[in-house]
Amino acid sequence: MSRLMYSGLYRLKKDKVFWLFLIAVAVYAVILSKMLVNSYEYQVMANGFVSFDKMVFEEAPYTGIVAVLFAALFLGREQSDGAIRGRLTVGHSRGAVFMADFLVCLTAAWSFVILWLMSCAAACLTVGELDMGVSGFIVYALSALAFTAAITAAAVLMGHLITNKAFLVVAAAAVWVLLLIIASGLDDRLSEPEISGGMAYIDGEFVMTGPGPNPLYLTGPVRTVCETLLRLLPTGQAILMNFADLPVSPANILYSLVFTAVMLGLGLLLFKRKDIK
Repeated sequence: MSRLMYSGLYRLKKDKVFWLFLIAVAVYAVILSKMLVNSYEYQVMANGFVSFDKMVFEEAPYTGIVAVLFAALFLGREQSDGAIRGRLTVGHSRGAVFMADFLVCLTAAWSFVILWLMSCAAACLTVGELDMGVSGFIVYALSALAFTAAITAAAVLMGHLITNKAFLVVAAAAVWVLLLIIASGLDDRLSEPEISGGMAYIDGEFVMTGPGPNPLYLTGPVRTVCETLLRLLPTGQAILMNFADLPVSPANILYSLVFTAVMLGLGLLLFKRKDIK
């Protein structure tokens, strides 16, 4: 396992795509910091007090797609070059190969996330303290690393089952978008107010209606299940973090660990049964 990790990290160090991604994220991080500060200062001047918390983690949904695309490109090239098959041929177990690839892809993904978090920290130092405080920022940062690990595990699972590089990249991006749509739908339903009222279209004209129960408001076990699923999905945590609505709690990390464990377990099971020609 250690030899596989060393070999994988060495390939990562020499990988041009990794460095291109890293440079692109670094440049974007610098631009993002400047944009955040300028936007915050403008909103404060125009609207008075504005919480910087609502702005600093807006890029959370995009960190996942960067991790997914890199993992798909990296593992797709490994598949097309026969590197995975070669490591199995020389006697490494499928479990060790799978886990080593996951840890290498996770190293790359966390490198991208850390650059993004550094841009957030730089913006915070320029503008001032966040309402959530240092402890809240740390929990959010750890949550970002955790949900990135979760989506990376899903990408590595796909990378060991799909041998066509182009199809792998498309499929991985499609899965991220699909999970993002599902999480967005869950968040929309959970955001429905319990009491609704206002304008309604009745008998061909708009009339004012009084406040009353909102039929779209979720209650009971259904709401609990939807809330749990939203926080279990890495895209759900990303969306909640985007609006600074993710609870400042270590439970976020636990949800991501559960998702990661399920993806890794499923990936190991399927990869061990895969017919590798």
